[in-house]
Amino acid sequence: MSLNTSKLDLFYSSSSVKAEGEKWKKFPSCVLLNMAIENLSQIKNLKIYPDDIFLCGFPRSGTTLMQEMIWLIVNGFNYEKAKSELKDLRFPSLETIEIFKKIHVELSNFHIDTLQRPRTIKTHLPVQFLPDDYWKIYPKTIYISRDPRDVVMSTFNISKNIFKEKSSMEEFLQNFLNDKIVFCPYREHCIDFWNIPEKDNILYLTYEWVNQNIAETILKVVKFLGKEISEENLKLLKEHLKIENMRKNDSCNRKELFKELNVNSNPEDFIRKGKSGNYKDEMPEEFIEKFKIWMEEFKEMKSSFENKN
Repeated sequence: MSLNTSKLDLFYSSSSVKAEGEKWKKFPSCVLLNMAIENLSQIKNLKIYPDDIFLCGFPRSGTTLMQEMIWLIVNGFNYEKAKSELKDLRFPSLETIEIFKKIHVELSNFHIDTLQRPRTIKTHLPVQFLPDDYWKIYPKTIYISRDPRDVVMSTFNISKNIFKEKSSMEEFLQNFLNDKIVFCPYREHCIDFWNIPEKDNILYLTYEWVNQNIAETILKVVKFLGKEISEENLKLLKEHLKIENMRKNDSCNRKELFKELNVNSNPEDFIRKGKSGNYKDEMPEEFIEKFKIWMEEFKEMKSSFENKN
C-alpha cells in the first residue's frame, strides 16, 4: 500500500509535554501530537463564550457518537446537514483541527472562531491544556469515559488498520500501561475531569451506560443543554445514532480524510463494533490480568486538583 508519509506522520509524531503555569505544576506530563503541541498557545488563548458546549473524553471513548447526538440536539435536529457536512466542520476538535486543515481541502480555511454560536467543540486534551478562558467561563461540558481495556483495544485496532501501527499488540498494550500512547496518562485524564472543583457545568457519562440506555442518554443531554425534543425526533435520533447508520454516514466515518491520507480503510476501521466488554475477545490473558491490577491502582489515585469538591 502506498502511504503519503508526510501527511500520515502528522498522526504519528508525538512527544511528552507538561502544561505551563503554577496552577498546573502538580499535573502530569501528557503525550500529545507534535502539531497539537505547536498549537497549544493558540488553544490556551482561545476565547470561550458562555454558550459554548464542550465534549471531552479520551480517544475511543464514544466521542463520535456523542458529537452527533449533541450537535443534532443543539441544531434543531437538522439531519440533512448532519449527513452532508463534515463532522470536523460542524463539531471541530480543539487540538487536531489545525492538523486536519493541512490535510483536508474542505477544512483548509476553517477557523473555530468562525463557528456559528452556540459552538460545539470536542477535545481529547486533559484538563491542564484547556483554554484559559474555560476556567473563567465554565461552559457546559459533557465528559464521557469508557472501560480502559476497551479503549486500548479500540485504539490499537484503529492504529493498526488505518495508520499501520508497527508495534505488536503486546507492545502497544504495555505502552498504554506505561503512559506512552497519545493523550496518556489515561487514569489522570479521567480522575482530573471527575474532580474539577466547579463542576455544576459538567455532565458525566460512561460509554457503557450510554450504549445500554441511548434514549435515556438523549433525554439527559437534552435536559442538561436546556433543549426540548419531540417523540418523533427522539425516534429519529435513536435511528441516526445506530452503529450501522453511523458507519454509512460519510460525514462521520472519516472516509474523505483517510482518502486524502492515501489510506485504504473501511468505515468499520474507524467506527468499529460499538460494544462494551469486547476486549475479552481480543486482549491476551496476560494483559487482562495486568489491566486488572492497573485498574485496582486507579481506585486509589487522587486528583491533581488541590481544592476539589
